[in-house]
Amino acid sequence: MVPMEHEHAQGLLEAADKELFRYIPWTPSPWNLEGYQRFVKERQEGGSPFVVIEKATGKVLGMSSYLDIQPLNKVVEIGFTWITKSHRGTKVNPEMKLLMLGYAFKEMDCNRVQLRTDERNAHSRAAILKLGAQYEGMFRHNVIMEDGHLRNTVYYSVLRAEWQSVQNGLLARLAGDQ
Repeated sequence: MVPMEHEHAQGLLEAADKELFRYIPWTPSPWNLEGYQRFVKERQEGGSPFVVIEKATGKVLGMSSYLDIQPLNKVVEIGFTWITKSHRGTKVNPEMKLLMLGYAFKEMDCNRVQLRTDERNAHSRAAILKLGAQYEGMFRHNVIMEDGHLRNTVYYSVLRAEWQSVQNGLLARLAGDQ
């Protein structure tokens, strides 16, 4: 994982597909290099985005971000995460979350890390639960999607007291034990 830079726009465009953005309120527009360059700039202004790059090939596999960073409350959100189709269901997501959660608890001194997704996104909801995050509830009709749909957003979290158990689970998954 590396900080997102302007030069990652082409790799993000090549790795993404429009289906990935079905449940994400902010879609690159237009769907071309110019749209992705704007998308990268907007992500940099709205959080702390990272790009996932495969070491062996140098290809962009996806992205994730720290959002809603609240140093006084010791809270951060991990979100805007997506992985290219060819690498979904692999060890990429657990490795990303191990790095990001670990940094949030150790370096950012967070007490809480939250994650959220569209209620309709069953794949994302299952992946978040598989990480070891706890379901907290739903904000109803809190986002208007580009197609006009009123999104219900489902919230999850990992607390500092839960981090060791979540970390052990992620390490076991990466070792192939789960």
